[in-house]
Amino acid sequence: MLKENDSKYILQTVKNAGRILNLFTIERSTWRLSEISNELDLDISHVRRLLTTMVQENILKKVGKTYSLGFSVLHLAGIVNSQLNIHLEARSILMPLVEQLGVAIHIGILEGTGVIYLDKLETSHPIKMVSQVGKSHPVYSTGCGKTMLAFQTEDDLEEILQKVEQQGMIKSASRTVTDLDELKRQLGEIRKAGYAITCDEFQEGFASIAAPIYNYNGEAIAAVSITGSSKNICGNRIDIYISSIVKAAKEISKKIGFSYY
Repeated sequence: MLKENDSKYILQTVKNAGRILNLFTIERSTWRLSEISNELDLDISHVRRLLTTMVQENILKKVGKTYSLGFSVLHLAGIVNSQLNIHLEARSILMPLVEQLGVAIHIGILEGTGVIYLDKLETSHPIKMVSQVGKSHPVYSTGCGKTMLAFQTEDDLEEILQKVEQQGMIKSASRTVTDLDELKRQLGEIRKAGYAITCDEFQEGFASIAAPIYNYNGEAIAAVSITGSSKNICGNRIDIYISSIVKAAKEISKKIGFSYY
């Protein structure tokens, strides 16, 4: 077990590595050891050790006496860029559905134990929802969240659920799932069906139907959901909503490179 001082040292080292990364900008893409040490007011030997490790991990690359961003960072940037581009690629597919069905539509990605909405499309007469773009929402009580959970790898799912259990499952509406075993059972059903339905789970009086968006590797990298009043979404038009959002998710997936054949 790490001692308190060891833990503080590790955290400070990670923080300093982050500070070093933040130095690299479009205007200033290369730095020397002494420049980094002076800019951050850090001991030069400490900076040298950090830079050596970051080069070994391909986070930085060294040419002569200068350092620049490495391929690992470029790879991560590509992942972020693909996620940010999803909602831009999806808008032409989703906007007609918003007015046609009279519902709101969210696109969300998994972030830790929450789902973050990249986009929220609303009708010309929106209903009041607590969901916000850029804000983390519970993964266990939202349509996008449950969908993302259901299509994770077994190891990733187990890791996320352990964290969810540790943090606690807070009841925010009458049908919020607060039991981990029940959540696992529901995720199994979602996996078989290919979509998730949540009614009165995240916010009382609201429901959503969500389906996964896949990238070219067949990984579920996002989810798209139809959201509206529980009475409307879970009423006699539910089959129309299900088929519409599943079709839209497939179209978005194809647009970003996934093949269903």
